[in-house]
Order: sequence, then structure tokens, then C-alpha cells
Amino acid sequence: MLRAAIGEAATQPDTAAMLTDDVEGWLQVTDYAGDAPKKARELRSTAFDTLLASGRTESAEEMLAAIRPLDQLRKARLREQQGQHELAAKLFEREGRVQDALRNWRQAGEWDEALRLADNPVMQADLRWLHDVNQTMQRRPQGIRGRLTPAEEARLAAVVRPCLRSSGDEREHADDKPGKSPHRTPR
Repeated sequence: MLRAAIGEAATQPDTAAMLTDDVEGWLQVTDYAGDAPKKARELRSTAFDTLLASGRTESAEEMLAAIRPLDQLRKARLREQQGQHELAAKLFEREGRVQDALRNWRQAGEWDEALRLADNPVMQADLRWLHDVNQTMQRRPQGIRGRLTPAEEARLAAVVRPCLRSSGDEREHADDKPGKSPHRTPR
């Protein structure tokens, strides 16, 4: 009964954090005949997954510290959820999780790192373009924002807006070809 309750506790967000305690001792009290440290690790891993899925990252961090040996993949997943995308990408990459690493490099804005992992030609082209845009922005003259005319600002916005999903105007995405802009007015 107690052993089943321990297993159930690992799957419930409100009780999962309790498994940072002496799970091995609880298993011994229930006369668990198997490998108690291995079972405790399994239960803590389940508890971590439960906590992470419920957004309880502080409790998940504590649970991760209780999992021995340290589970690097779970650590990567936690870092991703915490928004630490560079660290998550490095951890995922060390674990051989290329797509997870790629997603996190992109989230971090580290397009050169993402490009190193990308195997899709379309994604490679996207990443090269993002890199180029970033490089162009880094080369802009100091103080230019204060010197642009309203028309220049509007044109720059019109050039970039078709690439952004958040622009809210689906017409802008109708012709997504280089050099085409729905904001061009005929002469």
C-alpha cells in the first residue's frame, strides 16, 4: 500500500516534490526486495518529469539534484524550460539530441551554432539569412535611429515585416520570395 502510494506521489504535481526525501528508506520500510537505489532513481525521475510538466521548475531543480547519478538529459530539459537556451543546447548536444540542441541554439539566437547542426537546406538558408541580418544590424552606424526619417523607418519596417509571423497581416506572407515586398507601390 505504501509502496503504491510512493509511486502515485511521483505522478502528482502536488506530491512529487516529496520524493527528494529518503525514498530508499521508504522502500526499505515496505520490504522492497529489488534494487532500492535504482527504484528510487526511477521514482525521482518520474517526479522530476511531473514537476517539469506542471511548470514547477524550482521543485524540479531540487528533484534533479536528488537524482544520482545526475541525469544530463533532464537537466537540459529543465534549462530549456527555464529559458537558458545556450546551456540547454550544449547539454542536448552532449547527449546526442541534435534536434533539441538545434531548437535551443535557434531560441538563443546563436544561428552559427544552429547552422553547424542543421541538415535541411531550407533551414540552412534561413539560418544564413538570420546570421546576415544580425551582422548587418551590428554594422549599422552609431546613433542612426535618431537620424532616420519617418519614411526610412517605415520602409525598413516594411522590408522586415513580411518575415515575421507576429505581423498579423497574412497578405504580407502571400509572396515570400526574395526581393518581393507587398508594401511596394507601383510607380
